[in-house]
Amino acid sequence: WGKALRGTEKPDDVHYNISKVYATMLSRTSESDALQMRDSAIVHIAKAVEIKPEPLYIQHKAELLYAAGDYASSFDCYLALSKTNMGGAVTFVAASRCKEALEEWDAAIACMDSAVNAFGEETATFAAPYIINRAMLKQRAKRYREAVLDYNAYAKLLGNRMNSNFYYLREQAEYSGKMYRLALADIDVALALEPDNITFLIEKGRICYRVNMIDEALPVLAKAIAVAPENPDAYYLMARCQ
Repeated sequence: WGKALRGTEKPDDVHYNISKVYATMLSRTSESDALQMRDSAIVHIAKAVEIKPEPLYIQHKAELLYAAGDYASSFDCYLALSKTNMGGAVTFVAASRCKEALEEWDAAIACMDSAVNAFGEETATFAAPYIINRAMLKQRAKRYREAVLDYNAYAKLLGNRMNSNFYYLREQAEYSGKMYRLALADIDVALALEPDNITFLIEKGRICYRVNMIDEALPVLAKAIAVAPENPDAYYLMARCQ
């Protein structure tokens, strides 16, 4: 490396390539060696960025720092990257992931807002994957009613052509947000698409029990036991209802 650095007019490029070599070797070495190589990769990419803060260097540094668990520093890199020609929705998603790892929910959601807004109104359909990711983020942040609004926006963008897993996901947010009527409607749609899905059957039994619809819960739980007689949750809910 020393010889390459002494004989070049672009030391930033050499440091970047050295960092890339170390990063490539991470998966091929023992755990202790991998840690040392990762640290070396970070040192070299930091030198490259210091010499010349090229967006490609900043992105590589952000990825390495995130892998090392330095989420705050990784976020700073992604924030800097967002102000370059490599900024955009994907960069904001990566920044959001850093803030989520730090459990800084307001900042994480704000980054996802920026990711969605990066598309603008004319390309709203392309924002759909980012909207559902924001919905799941809000759900993890326990902002259940806000999550439901994003699930609704996602469904509208896709013309309500949703699979059973979507209805189950939205139902989970609705249930946690105490929107029981909507939760029951969504789990019914999920069951219409997959009548023998044990997770959906037990979930409907749980909702019905929660809102004191015992007569409706019992046959659903009986079917759940018939479909999966080894599942303890169905027996537990059946006992509670009885």
